[in-house]
Amino acid sequence: MGRPTEQLWNAVLDHIRREVNGNGFETWFKPIKPEKYEDNTLTIQVPSQFFYEWLESHYSSIINRAIAAECGPQTKLLYSVIMDSTVQAVQLPSVKSSSVAKQPFQTNISERFTFDCFIEGDCNKFAKAAALTVAKSPGGTTFNPLVIYGGVGLGKTHLIQAIGNFAKDNGLVKKLIYVDSERFTMEFINSIQKGKTSEFSELYRNVDLLIVDDIQFFANKERTQEEFFHTFNTLHHRGKQIVLSSDRPPKELNGIEERLSSRFQWGLVVDIQQPDLETRQAILQRKAEENG
Repeated sequence: MGRPTEQLWNAVLDHIRREVNGNGFETWFKPIKPEKYEDNTLTIQVPSQFFYEWLESHYSSIINRAIAAECGPQTKLLYSVIMDSTVQAVQLPSVKSSSVAKQPFQTNISERFTFDCFIEGDCNKFAKAAALTVAKSPGGTTFNPLVIYGGVGLGKTHLIQAIGNFAKDNGLVKKLIYVDSERFTMEFINSIQKGKTSEFSELYRNVDLLIVDDIQFFANKERTQEEFFHTFNTLHHRGKQIVLSSDRPPKELNGIEERLSSRFQWGLVVDIQQPDLETRQAILQRKAEENG
């Protein structure tokens, strides 16, 4: 009698782990679920079409070698792709209409942050690919929200603003806002002081694309988190795209309510790693050119 499918897949993963670094393994192989192994065919489930295509483009030879080592060279691999993202229903607060929506719409995005001028390397190629996928179809993929995390100065802000610029320039969204969490907090506080919280809510809940930078600074701000929780629910329920950045994975954010951090993981979470020497040099050269 053969081994259980999960046990067999774990053995395959042991082979893969020897060839794929820690971050790559966590990102690309931990989410895979083994479904069945029968008639010399191993079926595995992956979370999206994009995920499948990335595995095939970047890791197919490694996967095939590992399967051949454990199951024999005659074994075939089949992918089961999750096409729809199912999330729990949530109650949505009503938002009253006001004059805010009639005001000129400000995106707050810097036009210099584009995909064309983003320096790509092994450290960020997946993050860029995911960002471009979202930019081409805001709200139309399972990557909602898209969360990009990494250390200071690695290009998170550039990448998330590039999403906004691409979507705006190609007419894919009518309304979008880029804001960092501290500005969001200050604007919310001001709206409380001026008795204009409904106007504030309407502003942020009536966009096609909301981009929030440095969400770690929402930590321990209970009322701001409450406001953002309802904003997130409203936009997600309406199929609008949410893009977030952070200095660490959502599950490691301290001072963030669990109901928020869990929602941050509904879509795709991807990291930007430290660049290698060649990528650092290319980035420095690009910055020197920009500064004249």
